[in-house]
Amino acid sequence: MKVKDFDFRIWDNEYHRYLYDIHNSFENGEKEITKYFVGLDGIIGGYDGEGNCFDIDNQESLEIELYTGIKDFKGNGIYEGDIVALTNPYSRMNGVVKIHKEGTFYLDDKGYYQGSLANLAEEYNIKIVGNIHSK
Repeated sequence: MKVKDFDFRIWDNEYHRYLYDIHNSFENGEKEITKYFVGLDGIIGGYDGEGNCFDIDNQESLEIELYTGIKDFKGNGIYEGDIVALTNPYSRMNGVVKIHKEGTFYLDDKGYYQGSLANLAEEYNIKIVGNIHSK
């Protein structure tokens, strides 16, 4: 994966939603967040489309889920925390995409390591069937 392909999504544990299309409140009313970022200090921030930059409230309840660089058979990006089904003519398996301490993505099936996601993607068709927040 190249740096230009780096992506993430942000889950808000307080409001139980992804930070896609929500608004943040300012003194002068509501401003739409057009892009999120993570600073070098780990603080999650946003841009409002008018060039204004600000920190997002409730940092402690936000969870960053990294993009794996792999897409499912429909072309959807697979992220950390996605639940996927893998099939080939000989076998089938399900699991949650997790990140290993060395920084690689792997498939976890109820606590059991099923293999590197990159290696599995070469042998199986992958379909996203949900994520850990929508079980």
